Amino acid sequence: MFHTSHPIKIKSGFTLIEMLVALAIFGILSSFLLVNFRANSIGRNFKLEIDKISSALLTAQTMAQAGSLVNDELPSAYQMGIASCDSGCNYSLQAILSGLTKTIEQGVLDNVKITNQQPPTNLIVSFAPPRGDLSLAPPSNGEAKIELSSLQNSSLIYCLVINSVSGRIDTIKVNNSCDEIE
Repeated sequence: MFHTSHPIKIKSGFTLIEMLVALAIFGILSSFLLVNFRANSIGRNFKLEIDKISSALLTAQTMAQAGSLVNDELPSAYQMGIASCDSGCNYSLQAILSGLTKTIEQGVLDNVKITNQQPPTNLIVSFAPPRGDLSLAPPSNGEAKIELSSLQNSSLIYCLVINSVSGRIDTIKVNNSCDEIE
């Protein structure tokens, strides 16, 4: 039998240095994820606010096409006004009943700035039953563009494009302004 004077030590586990290096790497990666998550949440929340306007417009268009009744009466038109504002922009979807307006939906756009409207005045988008024909007031060349920018991140800019000829309502992300869209 072979005997040694020194017992054999079996090394198990991690050293303190290895643990500190692993924690440092984990901390650095976590900080990158947190920064990206915050930036993405600002963009996500802004897009949700933009979707409120396009959703209200699509609701008005659908109600006009379906011939939805309001107070047991078919409205002569469904309309939504959009005006330039710096913050806390309000919108209101209304039905025109015998010359009177009845509010169907209203809301506030948080952290959204509405600028650079084309045409440059307050815009009223109307949908007439039964086909949901879209009209713009004031009249334009058949298309209105509304620039929507984030108050929290000035590089987030969307353009709401409303085409009265085709009836399309699109939200398009742009780099600088709605002028980029042909």
